[in-house]
This record gives sequence, structure tokens and C-alpha cells, in this order.
Amino acid sequence: MATELSLVWPQVQSNYELYEIIKETEQHRIYRGICNFDADLDTGKAPHPREVAIKVIDADMLTIEQIETIRKEVISTRSNYHPNVVKYYTSFVCEENIWIVMELLHYCSIRQIMEELSPGGLTEPLVVYILYHVLVGLEYLHKQERAHRNLKGSHILVNKRGNIKLGDFAVSTSLVACGERNTATTLVGTLAWMAPEVLETNRKYTCMADIWSLGMVALELATGKNPFEGFPPMKIVKTLCGTGPESGRTPAAPPSFSKYFAEFVSACLQIDPNKRLSANKLLDMKVFRSMKKKEVFVQFLDSSKRKLRSMSFVHTEGTMTEKDALTNQASDDEYTETWTFNEEEQSGSIPLIQVLVGETPKAYAIVVRTIAQANVSFKLRAQELVVIGKIPPPPTVPGVTEWKTETGIPIPAKSTSFSKTVHFDSEIDTANISKKKQGTTFFVSIGKV
Repeated sequence: MATELSLVWPQVQSNYELYEIIKETEQHRIYRGICNFDADLDTGKAPHPREVAIKVIDADMLTIEQIETIRKEVISTRSNYHPNVVKYYTSFVCEENIWIVMELLHYCSIRQIMEELSPGGLTEPLVVYILYHVLVGLEYLHKQERAHRNLKGSHILVNKRGNIKLGDFAVSTSLVACGERNTATTLVGTLAWMAPEVLETNRKYTCMADIWSLGMVALELATGKNPFEGFPPMKIVKTLCGTGPESGRTPAAPPSFSKYFAEFVSACLQIDPNKRLSANKLLDMKVFRSMKKKEVFVQFLDSSKRKLRSMSFVHTEGTMTEKDALTNQASDDEYTETWTFNEEEQSGSIPLIQVLVGETPKAYAIVVRTIAQANVSFKLRAQELVVIGKIPPPPTVPGVTEWKTETGIPIPAKSTSFSKTVHFDSEIDTANISKKKQGTTFFVSIGKV
């Protein structure tokens, strides 16, 4: 079965069929659509049609520079293949519009689900579950030196399996592409969720702006609304960035929630971005240690399936059957990746370590290969495995300036540490894990819950 990464996505309008409108604004419409692939030149066969979401943007409202920025953004975002990030496939210009083809999620946003099923806010276990998976997605983006820049409840999406995904990357940015590495200055996003340094447009900001927005999302999910929603823009600016007695006061967690949740919100909503915790450090906070399993969230969705169907992105009309849609959804959640670790220590493009991920119906299989003998340990979380290790330096021998493996790969001249997080779509059984080492290869099997 072809995966999304191996497919050649068409860039011609005639390959796509548009159905109902999912979302509409003054600038764009998002449709449910079908992508019909061209036949392979060698085999003469075409991949099975895929159900997609298609964002059609009115190019007349954009400058040439903005159009080029969107094009580059989709190309770079397409490489972000992560279970907590909406996949973007391709983009092209069609007459006076820009078409962006992306993953279709069969349920709607967390904000819509909350307004329909629990308008006063969600319970703490549900909020914590959602925040955890949003954080995992943010951690991935931030490691790619990308900021989302428009994080809020309406941009956190859910698929049929109850997986949480970050969406709406129309304003996300690669911080490497900005004038100064890891910083940006453009005012983008929705005001009530914006960090203070973003509101002060003359200040540069980093991925820490997403962490502030995450804190506002936490309060939005806990109470049913953002604390600043409905405020005049200048009141928000004066509250966070002013100099009066009421300025600098950040919203607090509702008293009905635990102290660990309050600590999490406080760690996100620090006026000084340097005092906020990174996504990686937030994941280790106590609020997530007793996090409920995915089944709790799925049961919440299942209890109101009829309502969710009525507000779902996908309706019954169209050429694709529900069985086809489920098949495509299942293929969307399968992935195998290879990573290069420790780029800062590494010279050239030779990986110090390689991680391969495979999947069976009952377990995940992970293969860790190092270029030399290494000390490797594994740290388990609810839906991820952290690979931690160190490759010791080779011995010092007079006259020898470089050591190589049997295959000719250079070995670093000094002790080199590495760390990588492997994310899974399903809950893992931390008690059902087996490990085996053979030479410089580690084999790990982790059962699914």
C-alpha cells in the first residue's frame, strides 16, 4: 500500500473533485475532496483515490511575496510527518486561487466538540489528555525550528480514532528562514491567544510564543472560553504589556482543577518568555503523570457519536464509501521513519544513529542502529519512547587520526551523546517490553494497550 510520503500528489485542478464546504472565511474555503492520481508510467496503474481536505485561497487578496511564502511553507511542512500534526501534501496555483491539499480529519476541532458537548469546559482528565498530545506535536515542530503561531482550540483537530492533531498552519513559520535564527517579528495569530512579546510587534519572539498560547488553550478547554475573548484589542495589550497597576497579571487556572494543572498553566503563562518552560520540559510536569489513557477520550467522543456525525467534516454523499474512507484513515496513521541524530556533533551527512519503526496489530517494533558500540537506554511515556545513549570515543593510538567502522563510516573522535523521541499512534503497554542487542543494533518490542 502506498503511503502519503511515497505518493506523487498532482498539481492540476482536473485531478481533484470538490464536495461540500468544511469551513469558509472571507479569504478562503476548505472543501472535502477526492484526489485522483495519475497512472504510473512503468506499471500503468494509478494509486487508489484519496480523500483529502482542499483549502482554496483567493490569490487576489495576496501579494506575490505572500503567495511564494505559502508555496514554500507547504513544501517544507510536507516533510513534517508526525501523528500529532496535520499532513500537508502539495499546493499549486489554479487561475486566481491557491490550492493547498492536506489531510482530511473526519471529526472537527476541539473547540467545536466542546461547544457542542460540554460548553462550560471539559473535565480535567480530558483537558490533560488533549494538552499532552498538543505538546507532543509542538515539541516535534519546535525541534524542526518551526513555530505554529496560531494555536487555539479551533485549530486542534480530531480524527476518527480520537487522535489529536495540530492544524491550520497557514501562518506557521520556519524560524530558520527569518532574518535571525530562531526569531521572528511578524504579528500573526488571534489576539486573545497571543503572547505578550507578539503583541509588542517591535520585539522578536521564538517558539516560546506557542507555549503562551498553549497556556491560553488550557484555560479555554477548562472553562469553555479564552479569558480574553471579547476584550477590545487595546485592553488585552494594556493588561499584558502596560505599565499600570492592573498590567502584567496573567489568568489563573480554575480552582476546581488540581494544583498540578495550575502549575502547568503558570509555567506557560509567564510574561517573560525566557521563564516559560519548553515543550520538552512541560511534558515531564506532574500533571501528566496520572494522565488517563486514550480510551477515556474515545469514550467521551463515542458517547455523543450522533451529534459528532452531524457536525463532522465528512458527510455520506460523494463517490467514496465509508469503508474507503476508513481504509485511507488507517493508512494515514501508518508510518516508518529514519532519523539522523545529533547534527551539531556530526560532520558531513553520515548518521551516528538510525531509528526504524515498524508496527504489528499488537506491538511496535523499534530498531536502533549505531555506527559504533554505544550505551543505549530507553525511557517510556504514555505514547512515546525516548532513546538516550552515548557513543564513547575510540582509543588513542599514536599516529591514528581517524577511526572507521568496517563499512568505512568515520567514528567521532570524542564521546557523543544522542537523544530522540519516537511517537506512537496507540497507547503502549509499558510492562510489555523486550530488548535485545546484537552488535551495534538494538531491537525493542513494545506491546500496545
